[in-house]
Formats: sequence, structure tokens, C-alpha cells
Amino acid sequence: MTEAGPELEKLKQKLTDERKRIEEELTTLVEGESSESARESMSELSMYDNHPADVATETFEREKNEALIRNAQSILKRIDMALESMEHGTYGICSECGHRIATDRLEALPYAVTCMTCQERSERKA
Repeated sequence: MTEAGPELEKLKQKLTDERKRIEEELTTLVEGESSESARESMSELSMYDNHPADVATETFEREKNEALIRNAQSILKRIDMALESMEHGTYGICSECGHRIATDRLEALPYAVTCMTCQERSERKA
């Protein structure tokens, strides 16, 4: 996939579109996190008045949002790496074995850095 062509341009556009979508999602998550923190600090002065289940729910929601933010940031990094590899002519090459990554895999996950064989091997180890 190192040669330029319509397939590569299509994947580049897909990466660019996905990057924009993830950035918008990240902005929404961060703004929601900020407004939630402000609301919490302006609400009750003491946690003693809150029911333990309410506190647990708030904690869960905060941790869930933080995990979603970290995931979005991670995907943005992978998208940027994929776009950079396109510039260097190394896009679509497995980082583990050096073989080409199947076009079907890149269409499904355009920021993939490993072929299916290496990905499956990695998942079995984990």
C-alpha cells in the first residue's frame, strides 16, 4: 500500500473524516467533564448529605468520561501516525512482521498498524 492511488486517497479521506469526528467527540467530552466539575464544586458543601449510591454513580460517570477521553486521545494519536506513515510511504505495512496489511482490514480500521495474523497473536498473548 506504499504506492499512491485512489485506494490510498480514499483511506486518507476516511482517516481525515474519522479524525474530525473524534476531535468533535473529544471536545464534547472535555466540555462535559469541565461543566460537571464546576457543577460539583458549586453544589453541596459536604458529601455527607449524599447517599452512597449517588456518590458511586457520580464517581462511575466521572471515571467513564475520563476513560472515553483517554480512548479518544489514543485513537487521535493512531490516526496521526497513520497519516504520517502515508507521507513516508510506509502506510499499510505491518509493524510486527513487515508484510502488507490486507485492504479489507485497513478499510475497517484505517489506523491499523498490524496485520490480522500479528494482531491475533498479540491478543492471544494478552
